[in-house]
Amino acid sequence: MTFTFTPTFAQQYRAILTMQVQSRGLLLVNLLFPASGVVLLLLVFGGLHRAPSLWEWTIVALALGFTPLLTAQNLFLVRRKNATVGGSQTYVFDESGINIRGPNFQVHLDWPAIYRVVETGNLFLFYLSPRLVHFLPKSAVSGSPALEELRGLLHQQTGTRARLLQSATGLPGSLASG
Repeated sequence: MTFTFTPTFAQQYRAILTMQVQSRGLLLVNLLFPASGVVLLLLVFGGLHRAPSLWEWTIVALALGFTPLLTAQNLFLVRRKNATVGGSQTYVFDESGINIRGPNFQVHLDWPAIYRVVETGNLFLFYLSPRLVHFLPKSAVSGSPALEELRGLLHQQTGTRARLLQSATGLPGSLASG
């Protein structure tokens, strides 16, 4: 099975956020600033008998937006400076593993190298470690038969390491094909 796509900023951002949410350690660290923003907001509204000042609103907004803005800035810089991130990428899935190639790179991953596979509403995430991920947007997988075939191969090759969504048969994707 072969799928080709050009990753957009939004797809890469969504993949990073999904990876961060699925990692408990990263999730806790990334919630630190937004949680402090909520605490500040509660203190401002609960402890004052006046309307919050512009400065107080600014601090709360910065605390709430710090993690998403920092993630977006880092992704922007990576997309500008890393030659492997841009351009069209092709994923080839077969019995031996996953071949990924782009204009400036080519990599083969044997199935045992895949730490975990997660299917979300928009993406397939292929974890090489808890914090290193490759992704395939579902929009690159054309049609339901291709999606079911990919789910079947992922379940067959990764077994319990695959967290797949339900297939059209109503069974979990990892059971419908195996």
